[in-house]
Amino acid sequence: MHKNRRLVTLFLALVLAACSSTPEKPDQKLDTTAGGAGAAAAPTAAKPPDVSAEARAAYAEAVTAYQDQKKSGAIDYRGLVEKFERVLSIDAKMAEAHYNLGCIWEALHDDAKAEGHYKKALEIFPKLTLAAANWGALLARQGKLDEALSVYRRALSEDAKNSAVLLNMAAILQTQKQFDEALKLAAQVLVRDPTNIGAYRLMASLYLDKGDLDMAKLICLRGLALREKDPRLLNTMGLILLQNKKASEALAQFRMALQQAPDMIPTLFNVAKIALDYRDFKVAREQFKKILEYEPDNKKAEIGLGLAMRGNGDHEAARQHFLQLAEKYKDDALPRFWLCQMALRNFNDNAATQKECKGYLEVCRSTGRCPANQVEIAKKTIDEAMQNIQMDEKIKEEEKRMQAEQAALEKRLADLEKARTEAIEKEWAKAEEASGPLPPKKATGAEVPFVVIPLAVDPDKDYRIRLMGALFSDVAKVEIGTLKVKHVLLDETTMEFDITRGREPGPWDVMITWKDKNKDPLLFQGGLWVEYPPCQPREKHKARIDQERAEILDKAWKAAEEAGEPLPATKYAAADIPFVPVPLAFVSDKPVRVRLKGALFRCVARVDFGKFKVKHLIPDENTLEFDVPKGTKPGNYDIKVSYVDKNLKPLVFPNGLVIVEKGKTPPPEQKPAPAVGKEQAAPEAPKNPEKSPAPAPPSGGSEPSEPAEPAEPAAP
Repeated sequence: MHKNRRLVTLFLALVLAACSSTPEKPDQKLDTTAGGAGAAAAPTAAKPPDVSAEARAAYAEAVTAYQDQKKSGAIDYRGLVEKFERVLSIDAKMAEAHYNLGCIWEALHDDAKAEGHYKKALEIFPKLTLAAANWGALLARQGKLDEALSVYRRALSEDAKNSAVLLNMAAILQTQKQFDEALKLAAQVLVRDPTNIGAYRLMASLYLDKGDLDMAKLICLRGLALREKDPRLLNTMGLILLQNKKASEALAQFRMALQQAPDMIPTLFNVAKIALDYRDFKVAREQFKKILEYEPDNKKAEIGLGLAMRGNGDHEAARQHFLQLAEKYKDDALPRFWLCQMALRNFNDNAATQKECKGYLEVCRSTGRCPANQVEIAKKTIDEAMQNIQMDEKIKEEEKRMQAEQAALEKRLADLEKARTEAIEKEWAKAEEASGPLPPKKATGAEVPFVVIPLAVDPDKDYRIRLMGALFSDVAKVEIGTLKVKHVLLDETTMEFDITRGREPGPWDVMITWKDKNKDPLLFQGGLWVEYPPCQPREKHKARIDQERAEILDKAWKAAEEAGEPLPATKYAAADIPFVPVPLAFVSDKPVRVRLKGALFRCVARVDFGKFKVKHLIPDENTLEFDVPKGTKPGNYDIKVSYVDKNLKPLVFPNGLVIVEKGKTPPPEQKPAPAVGKEQAAPEAPKNPEKSPAPAPPSGGSEPSEPAEPAEPAAP
């Protein structure tokens, strides 16, 4: 009687839970010390009928007997029947005793007696919803789903928040493929009780049935966080892995589940199925035998055992096994189907093949329950000629399908070529506008196997590179030159990888190797172009910088006017200057940090104001900073920015640095000289409004003194 021992223990646990002050979850560890009908209901429920003290004492004795047997691992169900029937002989109004007897008779496979006791328990005490939960489960197992739902609805009218009833009702909805409604019921349970492991089990199974493997996995992981080795959650996790084609990982989950519950039939079936799929017929045979130890009349396991015997080469034993099943299950055609197949495939006996296949088709016609594919296979087995005709038709259909797939692939490749051309145009325009690095030639989508974005990279920067415009779903590795890089597949036509600074300028090959080693690698010679960006802006970029410089100048001038700060004697136009010094003018009674904005400051070698070289800092490519020491003599100083490449003309702003005496502004007649463009050289001396003396170093030194605030910028 051990085959359902674990299940019966669960049923009794439910009963004993009804005797505590708060309803327990089905397989939570329970406090079974309370006894008697007086403590059966939840705090909000009406009390069950009063029973005699003698009946309560007998009930407590029965509960104690169950607890002792449970601890020993040897439960005497017949003995428990006698003990709980004695309770009812003393007082028939004890609903909990009826409920316990329903659980025990169900474990003893007497569904009629079990149903009678569940009904009686609910007649005595309608709020004993655990009885409704088990009765409904019994009806559902018998295929009476509508009756089961009716029982559950009546139970919910008594206790709308009963978790066991809600979950059992959801399980029926699952069999009816009403997954969303079932999920709502399970979610109600979790909202009220986030630790209800039964709700996690059911929700994981529901999401698996819906095909939402990610949600099913998430629910399993959350449930396993509550109960690390829960066998049903482990089983569901195995099914998820199996659908993700991870058979070995799935098998590990199934085996862990069986360590916790060796008699869990669905998990044993799962292990057997994997073994059959991988043609490990010895393991499959062992698993089917284990199932039959627990359930000797499990038809699926009997069929599976015959298939494992056949696969293991025990053809005659398998044939005899299927003959016995055909005799045992006269209204089931499946054993005869396998006899039909074995007669031809394993014994090459045409006469026996015709006899067994016709016998199979006769049962199919009389019962009307045979799958169409099996009927077709049987007919093909009888008539080889028809089989050949059907095979020819299948070949034609396959050719048609392959032609359609080829046409679809060609269209897809044409679309990808167009997308590559569009991406190149877009990225080229983007780099031109930003004066970024570019390859020496603009290619078309037809000339490249894929597009590398950005089209060229600065060797002094780190980049995340994106490859697009090809089918990347089967990529094994990506190499830049001879270096393998770790890639991430964003979708089947896009992938990304990171490269670090320090690469030598020039073209670098990009090669993609496939998981299918028979497929030629995809090579883009010179696909990654490493190039320093231009020191001076391109035309498109220059127009934007000119606009920004005008806006910066206008804003700085207005801000100085509103704040009453010094300004140059005459307002100059942005088009006449190479950059904007901020502040536009100032008093050197303290160190001042000057920011040059509105230009592109790349490849800068040095910065001078007047005849003095200053240390500079470039926080970004459109900003350059340097410090003017406290006490620098008032006057107008030229600002000169020189490049590393001496062939490039420096940026010079004559009289661009304006220092005034405190409380004074430059006289109106003083005007800044025009900016040095392509021809004019930068003056070397500061321009004083009153006279032009020989230039003197600020604060009496050859270099500007170190400022106190802000700190002196470091050399670039």
